[in-house]
Amino acid sequence: MAVTPEKIEVNKCYRTSTGEVRRVTDVSNDEITFEVRGRHMRFPWNRRPRQSRQAFASQVVEEVTSHSDPVLGGTKT
Repeated sequence: MAVTPEKIEVNKCYRTSTGEVRRVTDVSNDEITFEVRGRHMRFPWNRRPRQSRQAFASQVVEEVTSHSDPVLGGTKT
């Protein structure tokens, strides 16, 4: 697990091994709500249902600052 479940925070972005980027919008108890965007970033953020911290952390490989999204501005950490 590349990302520790306890370190997941709102307004942070995380990349999966397939290039999907997830932006956390809410953390409540042990559940995460996030938006997702594919690796090509041509489409707007899409909402996703809630997921446990453990499941979310097991699916992401690293935190990224913006994945080159011009709206967020920045690059991979």
